[in-house]
Amino acid sequence: MTATFGLMDRLIAEDVEAAPNATETVTRARQGITLARVRGQFTRLERTLQQAPPGTPEGDAALALYGAQVPGLIAAQIHQETRRREAALAAMAGLRGPLHALALAIAIGAPLLLVALYLALLRPVLRRLAAGGEGAVVHDELGLLFARVRQMTARLDRRARSLAADRARLEALVAERTADLSAANARLSRADVERRRFFADVGHELRTPLTVILGEAELGERHDDPALRASFRTIHSRALRLARRIEDLLRIARSDSGRLDLDCQPVDLAAAARAALDDMAPCCAAPGGGGAGA
Repeated sequence: MTATFGLMDRLIAEDVEAAPNATETVTRARQGITLARVRGQFTRLERTLQQAPPGTPEGDAALALYGAQVPGLIAAQIHQETRRREAALAAMAGLRGPLHALALAIAIGAPLLLVALYLALLRPVLRRLAAGGEGAVVHDELGLLFARVRQMTARLDRRARSLAADRARLEALVAERTADLSAANARLSRADVERRRFFADVGHELRTPLTVILGEAELGERHDDPALRASFRTIHSRALRLARRIEDLLRIARSDSGRLDLDCQPVDLAAAARAALDDMAPCCAAPGGGGAGA
């Protein structure tokens, strides 16, 4: 029971705090008095029953007194709460009519208000917008705004056209340069093919007679005359050197880069000088050569 009375105290306190005015606060606070009286009756009954249990004259008298007073207090409190509930329902019923009328007025007045706003504000603005879009001159703030917007739009259009023209010129220039590069590349490819064919043809045309010369020179080196053997030996060495040059031409023709890769090795300068002198000796010994003048 102590917990029950504590819960009722909290509920009464919350009810008092929610009172809308001072009068209602006093009325709701009286519930605490009734609860205090009930708690007092219960405390006295509990104390009496501890001293005189039920069945004794004192215990029965205490129970009878509690049964005679407490139900009346509870009934009075219930009656008071019933009146409060009926008063709240009546207040709600009284507000229902004005609220219905207000809702009906809003439902009717809102479209009328929108129509009035359209006729008073939006329609003139829309007329000005239409006039501004048709190019008419309106001498007010809205007209100046439209004029500035039109000027900005015209500038943007001019800039867009200029950019489009520049882009078209650039694309045409790029296409022209691309075509020139493609044509130059095709010419270079044809020239490279012709170069390779030329070197290959020259190499093959020279290799056949050179093979004959080498064979004849080798046969001449077997002659009994020492002078003829020396001459054929010179012819053979010159033919071998020419054969190496022809092989170089063929390697250049077969090369993708068109260059001859050199194999650098040590050279005997004395032997190279003697070979050069041997090469130039017939020229110098011939009539009218450099050696005759010496």
